[in-house]
Amino acid sequence: MPRKIIFPGLVMLFVLTGCWDIKEIEDVGIITGMGLDVDEENDDLTMINQYVVPGKIPTQQSSSQQSVPYQNISQSGKTFFEIIRDNSLESNRPPNYTHLKSILASTTLFEKERADKVIDLFIRDHEFRRTTPVYLTRDPVLDILSTDPAKEFFPSIQIKSLSENSNKNNKNPTNLTIGDMSQLISEMKSFLIPGITLNEGKIKSSGAAIIEAESSKYVGWIDIADMEGIRYIHNTVQGGFLYLDEEVIDDGPIALEIKGSK
Repeated sequence: MPRKIIFPGLVMLFVLTGCWDIKEIEDVGIITGMGLDVDEENDDLTMINQYVVPGKIPTQQSSSQQSVPYQNISQSGKTFFEIIRDNSLESNRPPNYTHLKSILASTTLFEKERADKVIDLFIRDHEFRRTTPVYLTRDPVLDILSTDPAKEFFPSIQIKSLSENSNKNNKNPTNLTIGDMSQLISEMKSFLIPGITLNEGKIKSSGAAIIEAESSKYVGWIDIADMEGIRYIHNTVQGGFLYLDEEVIDDGPIALEIKGSK
């Protein structure tokens, strides 16, 4: 056989190797949401991973949702790193956090642990993104992550979408990411973490949790009725409205749309 034919054939054997390291999507443990809490029985840390179940995601051909397209796996341990490694004992799909949309933690956890200790793993591990938003709740974390979302397929994505409305409503707290938390903690500043609650079975924005600078722990809650004042103090109001009734103005009631403020 001529060399002109043999040489290109050998080159093609090395170049056209195909997708030798391909992984089927069903075999990848895609995590869209994470819950952080404290196990009340033994005081251990608890992590809830919200796995995507690809085969149960509705398609355009079958838009009806027969069952939930996610699975929540909850585990406890002394550290979050330990819990992630022990996840392989319950699932053959190792968790992949590159598509993580939100982290929901309990106020109980931030009363027990310093904020810098809680987020240490998520800052150091290359698989976690610093742009992932963080939320706190006074309700059971697992209950929120198991709720049927109103507009999204996954509760974790529904939670994230609520913080994207801060430019339309002056009562919603502004978004806070893992990276923002790390910077505020390093600057020894107090800050607010957006709050989430369950209201009549629906996931809703609910004020914000206060993390105090010196202790770096949860010290109190600001209700949604008071968030408007906080937004004005922080000079972050970009939208929303003002409602003036007859007691305030003779021509009331009047609703004024906010285009900007200072």
